[in-house]
Amino acid sequence: MKRLVIKISSCLLAVILTMAGFSLSNFAIAKQLSEIDWTDWPDAVDYETALEAGLVRRDKFSESDLYSYVFDTLYGHKTQISYQYPVKYIDES
Repeated sequence: MKRLVIKISSCLLAVILTMAGFSLSNFAIAKQLSEIDWTDWPDAVDYETALEAGLVRRDKFSESDLYSYVFDTLYGHKTQISYQYPVKYIDES
């Protein structure tokens, strides 16, 4: 009987900790999304695309051409969005 109680308690604790972990990760994701500076966001990448892909900040230093943008994601990865036409320009002034 004592083993059964310990086993049930262990399973219940595992479920509670798992749920708490999901809540904390969702809170962290919501916090990152709320801190996005949309004023510096490129016009070629719309709001819905950014949210669906989990994009949080633009990585200008990783961009190598005028046809693409590189972003950091919520999950710690980098995502590149490329176009068939130039979406940026070089200001030589």
